[in-house]
Amino acid sequence: MKQTIPSQVIKQDAANRSIDPFTLLCFFDSIAFTEVRAKTRKQFDTFLAFWKKDTLPTLRQDTRFFIRLGYEKPLTEITRRKL
Repeated sequence: MKQTIPSQVIKQDAANRSIDPFTLLCFFDSIAFTEVRAKTRKQFDTFLAFWKKDTLPTLRQDTRFFIRLGYEKPLTEITRRKL
């Protein structure tokens, strides 16, 4: 069964959407966190690579990840393995 996107994540995404079209959000303990933001896909990929190296290993296994890859793109949940 597919889980719905928590309202906190939707609110956090709405706050970021007009500023940066590329966003990675994390959700745990009922709190949404903006982890990576960028104006271009190339910049996002660079920031994400550093984030994955430094931060991803320290996060708990039950952390959920959400990604948006452009202004008009939908916010989607992504697995840790596909980051």
